[in-house]
Amino acid sequence: MKTTTQFLLAFIAVVSFTFTGCKKDKNEPDNIVGRWQFVKSEYKETMNGETTNETNNAPEGSFLEFKADGSFIGKTEDMISGRWVLNNGRLHLDGGGMLESNANGYEIKKLTKSELVLYGKDVDGSFSSEETVYLKK
Repeated sequence: MKTTTQFLLAFIAVVSFTFTGCKKDKNEPDNIVGRWQFVKSEYKETMNGETTNETNNAPEGSFLEFKADGSFIGKTEDMISGRWVLNNGRLHLDGGGMLESNANGYEIKKLTKSELVLYGKDVDGSFSSEETVYLKK
């Protein structure tokens, strides 16, 4: 009985370590690597207290592909390419055309195996813009 109890305790310890010790951070770079299709973008702009909202469905065939070496390529209206860095849950793009315009990077709102949602906000005096970009694998 004592041997069985010790075995069960050891087994529980190993199983607990396996499930808690190997959990990956949802924002690790390897989780973002791959080809993502643009779904839509939502844009909100406020200037002098007046707000404009706009939702755009992505053009067919538009994509963003993050490579493990820190480079990316993509297609919106034109082909884009550049470098990407993931830092403290924020995605920073260099060379990404319109996506590059967000100086603070994009907060990763959601990252699963099949869904990526990016959020960016810029404020400059009485002007602010917010953008949410939806992508899927």
